Amino acid sequence: MENSFSIENIKSLYPDAIVTKNGVDEIDYHVLSLILAQELNDIQDQLNEKDYQILRITERLDVLEDTNLWA
Repeated sequence: MENSFSIENIKSLYPDAIVTKNGVDEIDYHVLSLILAQELNDIQDQLNEKDYQILRITERLDVLEDTNLWA
């Protein structure tokens, strides 16, 4: 696995972050940063939702344990 992205990788993954100046593709780092920040925010939201789901499952298991349904 490569440690860095090539402009072609970025172009295929984040085409909005590429600008062409004088016929040469360049990375618009401001736009790329905004896109990546949004992706990180989405991942954080997904992790928070998973944490909430795990909490709810744990609470339900605790209730089942307290009702002695396993005995």
